Order: sequence, then structure tokens, then C-alpha cells
Amino acid sequence: MPRCAQKCRSRLHHAGDYESRSISVLKPRGHYQQIMNENLSVPRVLSRYVMGALHFGPSYGVTIVKPNGVQLQKIADLISEGKVKVIVDKVFPLNNAAAAHEFLEKGHARGKVVLKVQ
Repeated sequence: MPRCAQKCRSRLHHAGDYESRSISVLKPRGHYQQIMNENLSVPRVLSRYVMGALHFGPSYGVTIVKPNGVQLQKIADLISEGKVKVIVDKVFPLNNAAAAHEFLEKGHARGKVVLKVQ
């Protein structure tokens, strides 16, 4: 994982074993949010949460998800039928992620901001 040029204010990740490296690039009062399945390590999550609450590290959040193919297919069908539309405000090339982040921080985005991977 590449390090930020400066310490990051927030970090979100959804897979892999990048937790320690991700936390190392956060500002002292930053926020770490992890999306994971039901097979989480309760002691690790609890210790990270407590450390953040006591201001010994970044604040820490976890979103637990359970894969559901039926729901995903229903969402895909709604999108295909045009019943759900995604509003895209801006598309940035991946190598311009910093500009995308700055754009989001201004708070004027009227839709999703996309990083395009080529």
C-alpha cells in the first residue's frame, strides 16, 4: 500500500490485511473505518475502538456485512430496469486521487466522485 504524502485524515478499507499499515498513515485524530464480514476478531476490534475512544489512536469503526446474492441480483435488476440511477458528479483518473479527495472535502459534490482505473 502506498503511503500518503502527508498523514491522511480518514481511511476506509474493505478487504485484505492492511489494517496496521492503514492506521500508520492516519493523522493522530484520524478515523479508520473497516467493512468486513461476520468473521471478525472481536478482541482486535474492541482494542482498536477503546484506543481510539481514549485518544491513544485514531477513532475506529466497523461495518459488518453478510454477502447476499439474492439481494445483489435484485439491485442489479433494478439498475438494469432504470429504476435506480447513480448520479456521478466527477470522474478523476486514479493518478489524480488527491484532487478527487480535495474536491470531496470542499463539500460541493452533487453525486458520486469516481476514480477511474485504466
